[in-house]
Amino acid sequence: MAAGELLLRVRSRVGEARVEADTDWTVVELREKAAERLGGKGERLSRDRQLLVGDGEAAAPLAEEDATLGTCDLRRGDVVYLRLSAESEAALEATSNAPTRPKKMTIEELVAKQVRVERQKDAGCALLSIDRNAAAQFQAYVGAAMAFSAPRCGWMYGTADDEKGVHVDFIYEPPQQADKLDRFHVEASEEEKDAVETIVAALGVKKVGVILAQSQKPRDYIMSDFEIEWMAREQAMGDQRFVTAVVSLQSFEDENGKENKEVHFEAFQLSDTCMKLYREGWFVSQEEPSGITRVKDDVIVAGKDVREIDNDFFLVPVKITDYASSLSCSFPIENRLTAYDAGELKAYLKRTSGKDFNQKLSDFHLLFFLSKHLDINDVKIIAESIRANVPIMDGYRIIIESIAQV
Repeated sequence: MAAGELLLRVRSRVGEARVEADTDWTVVELREKAAERLGGKGERLSRDRQLLVGDGEAAAPLAEEDATLGTCDLRRGDVVYLRLSAESEAALEATSNAPTRPKKMTIEELVAKQVRVERQKDAGCALLSIDRNAAAQFQAYVGAAMAFSAPRCGWMYGTADDEKGVHVDFIYEPPQQADKLDRFHVEASEEEKDAVETIVAALGVKKVGVILAQSQKPRDYIMSDFEIEWMAREQAMGDQRFVTAVVSLQSFEDENGKENKEVHFEAFQLSDTCMKLYREGWFVSQEEPSGITRVKDDVIVAGKDVREIDNDFFLVPVKITDYASSLSCSFPIENRLTAYDAGELKAYLKRTSGKDFNQKLSDFHLLFFLSKHLDINDVKIIAESIRANVPIMDGYRIIIESIAQV
């Protein structure tokens, strides 16, 4: 991970701070900068939330004070807990609880303070390019196997270019469930998440967006409030180019009046205003999904004070195209209702017998499968060899072929 790319959420008893850190910062530097953001004096950092309970002595420290963050196994979006000094906590709590005298405001100041929701023309991402095989694999499963009967999401990994474009090499599909209202929930274990992050880091790619296949249940809106909040939560963890691809089955009538259906691929980002409302906690949950988002206070939409916003106001379209990644996408995809065992590995090795060993293993889904049979550090070495285009050690060939029983 390059310097400056470590976005951490630092939580204390009196609030949370988002810190854009460098991996060469020391633990002391992170503690001081996070405490400064919160307006107090920091004492200790830990990955354990017990730091904020009682005296916090049960929580192990994040690392030695002079250790750099790059050695602390921290990833973008991780939560770190900060213990502030007792004096700082008392002062900050007193300030937040102190009664304030209302300030007289002019009409102009009141209007200026209100949030205006308007359509945003330009997205932070200029173009989303998805590997055509990765897109086809995802579409085929949600279409042929699931018949668009339920929503399904995936995490898109790839790279960004110098012209605000994003290139997706593959789509990881985490374990997930959806209820009858099409609200879906990811159920990936920490072990699985760690394996994915280790592999993608070794391959030199990062999470650049998410993809969502919507069910074919009738709807008169593009995105539901649940989907908008999910998009916001994901986009808040990425950079300004983080994008969401949406796959849906659309109905239309042909020239003879016969109803037909076709698959649509679209891409969006959420507007800056939407992200501001999300980050500041304006969203109000609803019992059933709808095409509007409810907020806790008045905002201005089309010159009117409202608390219900048409979700279309939040969507900023992004151009989408396909391309051919250097990574393959032909090994069976993880966490599906299809075969995923050593037999599939055997069939894959036979199917790719004409390729050299590096080419055979240049597939994230295969590497993820191997992480369930090999030590993750061995999979990391293999992925790093693929990235550097150096031959994979022969010992790994023997081990992998023995797993496949060939």
